[in-house]
Amino acid sequence: MKSPTPVAQTARPTEPKRERDRRRVAAIMDAAVAVFTEKGYDAATMTEIAARSSTAIGSLYRFFPTKEALAEALLLRYAQQAKNGLAEL
Repeated sequence: MKSPTPVAQTARPTEPKRERDRRRVAAIMDAAVAVFTEKGYDAATMTEIAARSSTAIGSLYRFFPTKEALAEALLLRYAQQAKNGLAEL
């Protein structure tokens, strides 16, 4: 019997196509940073992140299917910011 694929490998964020969706994703990510900072990753909930970003929970899950996918997107954003900062030097 084939073992299931881990969630982190199958749950990929959806890339926003419209400007409004890009702003929504940015708000979700900013809210996630705030909630993760205040409560820690384990205690943070997707419901709280959705509420903090004034986003419907369904929209949050459309862009970030799991909390792990959201955290990974944040790490990628920080890595890109660091890379851009180093390129400016």
